[in-house]
Amino acid sequence: MRITRGQLRQIITEEIQRCMLNEGIPTPEDFASGAWIHGTRFGRGIEAPFDLDLDKIKNVEVEGIDMDDYPDFVDAFIASGEYEHSPGEFRDLTEDEIDHLNDNEDEWKYKQVWEQVN
Repeated sequence: MRITRGQLRQIITEEIQRCMLNEGIPTPEDFASGAWIHGTRFGRGIEAPFDLDLDKIKNVEVEGIDMDDYPDFVDAFIASGEYEHSPGEFRDLTEDEIDHLNDNEDEWKYKQVWEQVN
């Protein structure tokens, strides 16, 4: 069985899209449709989607807490957490979502630090 270049290109494209979907990475079609609103660090000047409900983030692990830096804790950062995507169903936060939380959600992050300190 021979595969033409066009068929191979189609197979590769479909596999890349499947992998992107599994990793939660938006496709060019997602951006074109306007489905993604804002975010950071998605490479090549494209912004990633971050439509996280902060109240649905659970089991947050904060690292870098230095009590000598009380009360600012400027070195503290979110290392991991889980997101409730459906009632009672959780998934791990992605690295990009964690970066977004550390870089853009200062009040929420500070609250998480204080919850771990207390």
